[in-house]
Amino acid sequence: MPFSLLVWGQSHIPSGLASILNALTPLATILVAHVPDNRREDDGRAARRFYRILAVAGATWFALVTFLVPISAILLGWLVLDEHLALRHFLGMAMIGLGLASVDGHLGAVLRRLCPA
Repeated sequence: MPFSLLVWGQSHIPSGLASILNALTPLATILVAHVPDNRREDDGRAARRFYRILAVAGATWFALVTFLVPISAILLGWLVLDEHLALRHFLGMAMIGLGLASVDGHLGAVLRRLCPA
């Protein structure tokens, strides 16, 4: 997605929604990369780099990074653009936090301490 569209979107929709849509970029990239007409030499090199990093860092790490984008965009929209935060924003950030804690293993450790078998 061209970055100019991100700038345009930020002026027409809330920053939180724009960040969520931006977080879908890796999924869209994978879908587009599998369309034969869009394959070029540069795309092939980029895809090889992407999969090499993915193999080293792991899919979980890639997912963790994309979870942080909506939180930072929502908070920056509130701080810089004076956007209003509704209850759904806080609930969404809490869900992301719980998801990160469960993937990281901290949530399971806390639950095991609170509810020993």
